[in-house]
Amino acid sequence: MNNFEESDKFRVRGTIKNHKIGGKKTVSSNIKSMLLTKLIPAVGLFLLVFFSFALLSDFLRKPNIDKLNTDYKLVTSIPVLEYSYEKQLISKPLEIRDSENPINGTMITKTQYDELLTRHPVAITINNYPAARSQHGLTYADVVGEFLAEGGITRYVPIYYSNQEVEKVGPIRSLRYYMIMFTSEYADAIILHEGQAGYDDAPWETYREQADARGAIRKFGIKNIQTAATRYRDPAKVRTAGSVHAMYTGFKLINPEVERLGKTNKWQLGSSKLEPLSFKYDDDFVDRGDFSKLTIDFMTLKANGSNFQAEFAYDKQSNSYKRYIAGKEDIDLQSGMQISPKNVVVEWHNYGDANDGHGRIIIDMIGKDRVQIFRDGKVIEGYWQKDCRTCRTKYFDENENPIELNRGQTWIAFAVKVKDRLVSNVNLQYNED
Repeated sequence: MNNFEESDKFRVRGTIKNHKIGGKKTVSSNIKSMLLTKLIPAVGLFLLVFFSFALLSDFLRKPNIDKLNTDYKLVTSIPVLEYSYEKQLISKPLEIRDSENPINGTMITKTQYDELLTRHPVAITINNYPAARSQHGLTYADVVGEFLAEGGITRYVPIYYSNQEVEKVGPIRSLRYYMIMFTSEYADAIILHEGQAGYDDAPWETYREQADARGAIRKFGIKNIQTAATRYRDPAKVRTAGSVHAMYTGFKLINPEVERLGKTNKWQLGSSKLEPLSFKYDDDFVDRGDFSKLTIDFMTLKANGSNFQAEFAYDKQSNSYKRYIAGKEDIDLQSGMQISPKNVVVEWHNYGDANDGHGRIIIDMIGKDRVQIFRDGKVIEGYWQKDCRTCRTKYFDENENPIELNRGQTWIAFAVKVKDRLVSNVNLQYNED
């Protein structure tokens, strides 16, 4: 203690007193100050880093408004593809195709069938003069009839039932009595044509009822259309073929006129009374026949007969009959496809000259006679039978069993004869193997 001053002694005592008060150890005020001095900045630094990180994270999550490309608009509508997909997810399950088109046998849903029965079949007379080719719209028809007209030329009458949205059909031409007999079996089909065979009491005319199409329209109350609103002349066709072979129609023109004339004339429209035929599915590939092709000359007595020679070559792969006219592929200019029906029917009918001063012909359409049906690469012999004007023509084999047709388009060629003498010529060919 000699080395200490008296005042130093008192400082030491004071320090010891501060460390021991009431028998308990405490932290001196100096130590407290030192700890607080170091702790507060550390806590502050921690809080600063924490809040800075939080603010930075929030900032990064937000779009930089200043850098948005304002040249583009926000898309608020749902894309069509996405909408269609969503719509499909919530739509009803697809209906089963368990109903049958009564004209061509194709399978459709019950909803489609009910809608189909509200329609009325529409027949259109089509020009087949060489200058009128190639035609528009024949591949879309449910059934097509091919007929002789005057001078050995042929004419088509397609029936449109399931496809009444075809944009262009034609060229259209005038109507004949036997064509009315054909179309009448399709629920008394509406007939669209440009002119018709008729008589005007001229001194050189001889009246024949079975050649008077104009009289038949009045007599039977045929729903026919010849209004200007349903037809037009194609300027390009006029330049290449003349105005007679350039008259066309289409269902955008036909449908409004059917509705208008139906109301005006109080037509009973619909096809609930349409009698169906017997149809089947295609034969399996291994069961299909070895038929090659058939060639039809409708009137071999005429020098220009080859210009109207029809040929159907069987295609085993598609199980259809590819059509040729005058040796050339018969292409539908509307669809761009070669006409290829699933069935070809050759009906034999008695015919004769009308001797009416117009060179017209008469074809007997009611009764029964020979038929040849080409289906699945095979030829079925039998007979056709039509009991009345509006009765559906039915087909029977040689054992009098109904002949089923394949589902799809049927092409009916009306070959002619005079009793047992054939005027038309039908030639058949088979594959050698």
